[in-house]
Parts: sequence; C-alpha cells; structure tokens
Amino acid sequence: MDLELLHGEVVAAEKVRFRKDANRGSAAETAGRDKQRKVILATQQLLKTHAELRRKPLCFDVVAVTGEGEDLAVEWIQDAFQPG
Repeated sequence: MDLELLHGEVVAAEKVRFRKDANRGSAAETAGRDKQRKVILATQQLLKTHAELRRKPLCFDVVAVTGEGEDLAVEWIQDAFQPG
C-alpha cells in the first residue's frame, strides 16, 4: 500500500501508480488484481492494529500519475476497487 489517509471520516487506502509515458498503457491500468490484493491485505493489517479506524467507512482508491515535468497528469480514481 502506498498511502493510508483519513479523508474526512473515511479511511482511504490509496494505491499510487506511475508511468513516465502512456505508450504501454495508463498508470491506472497497472493497478491490477495483484496490486489491489496487496493493498487490501496491508489495510487489513492496519485495521488490526488501529481499532479506532475500524468504525470508519473504508474506500480503496487509485492515484494514477503519468508524465513528468509540465506534462504531469494526476488522476484520482475514488472507490476504484472493493475487497473480495
């Protein structure tokens, strides 16, 4: 997992993906099932050790970053995937 954030009252598990260019697909496309599974497992560990977060809503987002310098593009995909 790349980031665990408290976004208002929501615990947001953020998977950040980067591609210098989109010639081989977008950064968002690289957040496949295996990467999602790793984020879900890491979030489960976090919730085991921080009981106060278990009562809050949870979402899994992807932050896709493509390009560099002035051509940098950032896409925030909220609720990109669900566990299970």
